[in-house]
Amino acid sequence: MRSINTGYFNLFPVIGVLGAFLFFMGFALLLPVFIDLIYQEHTWHSFLTSALIAFSVGGALCFLLCKINTKCPLYNLQKATTMR
Repeated sequence: MRSINTGYFNLFPVIGVLGAFLFFMGFALLLPVFIDLIYQEHTWHSFLTSALIAFSVGGALCFLLCKINTKCPLYNLQKATTMR
């Protein structure tokens, strides 16, 4: 598949970083869910819904990008964090 070019730059890295950011934001949104359950504030539904949306959109973007393009941001992140 040809790359998505909009004149001067390639959108694949932007989509990949945005997808990875949303995916990891889903993990960050789980912390308020547990804190809300501990303090029994009964607003955990909104945090859980936001986390599920972030997981699904971010995961879909990363998954599709890794299937289309070999320059997957999660692969590059893993490669950068392992010192071999």
